Amino acid sequence: MTETGSGSVIVVGEVDGKVTETGSGDVRVSGSIDRGISEADHGGVIIRLSGEIDGSITEKGEGGLRVYGEVDGSVTERNSGNLTLHSTAEIDGSAREYDAGNLLTYRGYDVDGSVVESGSGSRVRR
Repeated sequence: MTETGSGSVIVVGEVDGKVTETGSGDVRVSGSIDRGISEADHGGVIIRLSGEIDGSITEKGEGGLRVYGEVDGSVTERNSGNLTLHSTAEIDGSAREYDAGNLLTYRGYDVDGSVVESGSGSRVRR
């Protein structure tokens, strides 16, 4: 599924494939996606508590990446947006924030791989 432009992608059911969004819209997931998410430009990505992603998530641009649900893969945020791992987040891979955004973590999150902030931003534990 691909969306280009100002619209958003909202998943409340199941997507059997990758979701790609380029433009000012967001990707918001309460359902499940089988092959990951790629978001670029101004929009952000929100994986809600009931969201399940079987694949990796990459957010590039000004928008942030917030995870409340489950990701069976890695999560990566590049450029000026923040990567936020809430207390209910479960990630089977790594969580990485590059460039100017911050890495915000809430006590209780679960990441099986590395948790890395490697840009000019800060790691903030809450």
